[in-house]
Amino acid sequence: MHKLAKGLSVLAVVLGVASSAAAAPLFVANPGFENPVLADSGAVFVIPGWVSIGDAGVFDPHAAAYLTGAPEGENVAFSQLGGPDWGGPIVSQVLGDALTANTLYTLTMLVGNRLDAPFAGYEIGLYAGGSLLANDFNTLAPGDGQFLLSTVQYFAAANDPLLGSLLEIQFRSLGRQANFDDVKVDAVTRQADIPEPATLALVGAGALGALLRRRRAAKQS
Repeated sequence: MHKLAKGLSVLAVVLGVASSAAAAPLFVANPGFENPVLADSGAVFVIPGWVSIGDAGVFDPHAAAYLTGAPEGENVAFSQLGGPDWGGPIVSQVLGDALTANTLYTLTMLVGNRLDAPFAGYEIGLYAGGSLLANDFNTLAPGDGQFLLSTVQYFAAANDPLLGSLLEIQFRSLGRQANFDDVKVDAVTRQADIPEPATLALVGAGALGALLRRRRAAKQS
């Protein structure tokens, strides 16, 4: 094989290994709240696959709430004011996956503000064994009739005291109704024995540069 071609081939293999960190979506039951199937504008005070107490449930938005309906599928979840001085009930789901070392977890969820009701904020959290790992406490301000994407991230180090604890998702309104849709959790595991891609790129580039210098020197001799 030609030396330059061989160098490029080796570099491609090295970089391919560097980018092969295991990434996988974790299973979330009823992530788009499409269960149960509802008639247009229908609503129920239950969310299959999730646990909630009080004023939380699923509804199929009508045009008075969202002109274009749900952002994903047909339904959205709602959490709303349950009393004069406290926010909406917490909706939660314990996942079947445990917190794993050297893994970056990313929880995303759409947060909506109805056209026909005041919006008082929201909270979304990622937990393990009942302990909060990371949360989004009302950082987004969706306009009337709009959904925005909330992102919560947590990296579990090798010495994390909660390793082995089951992951959990929680969300709630902080006052009058907030809506939620399209819940996802992704996990990316970083192999401890594989250098970071940027480091490997520098090593590969250095090796390739050496090959090119040797090739130039050979031509001049």
